Amino acid sequence: MSDSNILLVHQIQDRIIEIIRNSKEYCFLVTPFFQPWTILQRELEKAAQQEKKIIFILRDTPENHWDFEFLNDDFGFDVVFVERLHTKLYLNESECLISSMNLYESSKDNNYELGYHFKNRQQSKNFKETVIDNDILLGHPEILKGRYFAEFENKTNQKEFNFKNN
Repeated sequence: MSDSNILLVHQIQDRIIEIIRNSKEYCFLVTPFFQPWTILQRELEKAAQQEKKIIFILRDTPENHWDFEFLNDDFGFDVVFVERLHTKLYLNESECLISSMNLYESSKDNNYELGYHFKNRQQSKNFKETVIDNDILLGHPEILKGRYFAEFENKTNQKEFNFKNN
């Protein structure tokens, strides 16, 4: 497989599963709409059992709050709600998929979708920093903190504590 690929509709769902499965440090799933299909649901359950740091960034709607708090409560995943979110982006520390596809069963089954996938650790890190850290998360979204943000806060507090004690 080359370092980057254009993916057609039937390839996107498998690549999203692989991005989750291959994640070691974190996995961001950015999608306005979320209705998992069976294989995705199973992969998320496995990721929760393995205590993976999965961060969902979803559109901020009353329905999403009510429907998706279980991702945080039951699985320990972080959930971020962003107003007017339209982006579809799936990435871990070493690969990224930019796509038209929501994590929605009907998108998988009924829509013509397109995606662009690349495997490159530095590019993936740059994408995370530019799009997620320095754009989406700067908009002060509502965050239900799970493993990723809890660990981030813990590391930040330890650094501040160590700095103050030196």
